[in-house]
Amino acid sequence: MNYSNLHDEINNKYANSPSRKRLAEKCLEKAKEWLHDFSKDNDMSNLTEADLKKMRRECISYIKNNVNTDEENKIYGSVLLVIVMGAVISWLVQRFLDEVFD
Repeated sequence: MNYSNLHDEINNKYANSPSRKRLAEKCLEKAKEWLHDFSKDNDMSNLTEADLKKMRRECISYIKNNVNTDEENKIYGSVLLVIVMGAVISWLVQRFLDEVFD
């Protein structure tokens, strides 16, 4: 899979927010890790709609639990970071899975 489209989209979407751009790049790296692990354990050729929903939930959970947000926490604070991170991850995972299955 070519991730350059996603890197370009991140650069465009968060051009005015270096901290969100950095967060999105970190999340993309974790999404790649998750996909690598997921594809080792699952047959990617016969996925149902329910499988895709499950994948989305699992990917979001993996990113939230594994991305290092120490830098962003200093910028946003913990409460605002939860909101910002939720928006970034939701958008990113949707685009990521779209790229995987296109």
